[in-house]
Amino acid sequence: MSELVQEGNIFILYIPISFLIPKVEEIHRLLDIVERHEGPTALIITSKHPKIFSAGMDLKYMQKLGAGHGLPIFAALMGLYGRLLSFKVPTIAALNGHTIAGGLMLSLSLDYRIMAKGKFTMKMSELSLGLVLPRGGATLLSTKLGPATYRDLVLKCKTFSAEEALAKNIIDELVEPQDLMKRARELANELSSLGDKKDVYECVKKSIYYDAIEITSKAEIRDIEWKTMGMEVPKL
Repeated sequence: MSELVQEGNIFILYIPISFLIPKVEEIHRLLDIVERHEGPTALIITSKHPKIFSAGMDLKYMQKLGAGHGLPIFAALMGLYGRLLSFKVPTIAALNGHTIAGGLMLSLSLDYRIMAKGKFTMKMSELSLGLVLPRGGATLLSTKLGPATYRDLVLKCKTFSAEEALAKNIIDELVEPQDLMKRARELANELSSLGDKKDVYECVKKSIYYDAIEITSKAEIRDIEWKTMGMEVPKL
């Protein structure tokens, strides 16, 4: 499950490496706590897994119960991305490992991405698994990424190394693993004063990312096309 740690004006949210609806709901409850904090505020999101930041939806669960059970999870995740895109305080993804599919979209929902050096990868696995990318996710990716990078992630299912992710501006910084949280805290401290103007910060982000926020925040199950052809759990 998730865990929220407060260090003065900085909050660190440790997320699970895969998502089901109860896990998404728990993240929303913890985000409520961050938003209620008065004064300068910043949020870091990371995980405690030694090799994975997030792999998105829990594919093993979906395989067990059937692909149709993924529809509500997809919708819940889209809503979470929409909230994070317009979150009232500066947000930083501290990417401590592989960042896959829904986990990649979650990281792109945040303001900044810092990744640990190593044999870690970023990729969108939906097409290779026979899944259709929801409109909200597609809009999020096209908003945050350059056209060629967006195309290669979604249509080629290209796997980007950490170095390639930096070169293509998927991430903002690449640091030694032992320095990841130190650098994330430094950036959070630099930005936290902006989190004192929560309503203004939210409005600015809504202006910048209007289309992506509108589509992800209002995601409904009927908006999401879902197809599966021999879905397999990707090996990391």
